[in-house]
Amino acid sequence: GVLSSNLISDQTTDFSSDIKIAVGLDYSFKLTDKLFFSPGIEIVEKGAKLSDGDISLTYIQFPIVLKYRLFDWPVKIDLQGGLYYSLNTKAVFEFEYFGVLYEDDISEIIESTDTGYIVGIQTLWQDGYTFELNLTSSFDSIWINEDVKNYTIEMRFGKNFYF
Repeated sequence: GVLSSNLISDQTTDFSSDIKIAVGLDYSFKLTDKLFFSPGIEIVEKGAKLSDGDISLTYIQFPIVLKYRLFDWPVKIDLQGGLYYSLNTKAVFEFEYFGVLYEDDISEIIESTDTGYIVGIQTLWQDGYTFELNLTSSFDSIWINEDVKNYTIEMRFGKNFYF
């Protein structure tokens, strides 16, 4: 999927949204006719733009989502909400200097984990394709010694496979 990612802070207002990506797999377990439990695994890029470069954070993310089916025909529409746990695998500050792109490792100032919530809506089409619109946000700071949180608006496209 495609994400509009930003970092939110009370102390620093220099962050602006950046376009990032996410790929992953999830599986929905049917609990009732209208309720589904959906754990997953994803590789997610988060971060933000600054005036002098970009902060790029890569996570392995484990979402755990409950989905409630509002409509079942002709398009299935689910409201969804849940939690995520993420492991940071890469944290860099990317900047350009005299036309050359550089990356500085900033993992020493970024927490190794991130937890937060997910809320959104999902549509499932009869041919198995899906579209999701989600909002995610950190519970706690991801920055060591400063209150900075991840915040994303996600548009995800997918394909259901049945086994």
